Amino acid sequence: MPRQRLVEVVPSQLTEDDAVRRAEEFVVGGLGKTAIRAPDRAGFIVNALPLLRRLVAAGRLGRKPGRGFYEYHP
Repeated sequence: MPRQRLVEVVPSQLTEDDAVRRAEEFVVGGLGKTAIRAPDRAGFIVNALPLLRRLVAAGRLGRKPGRGFYEYHP
């Protein structure tokens, strides 16, 4: 996606720190994009951000007020 500003760098438990560092340097220096280190899990962080904005706009602010992704009951 040429318009996407973020690139997720997803190291595994076996990825060497130097490989992660080089990947992040390539993303920033070579691609001119922002590198974010993401956990190895299903889904992309960038897909979660619009969802979080919609939840906040709808007043679903998380565990403290009792509503977020889930309904929290005391």
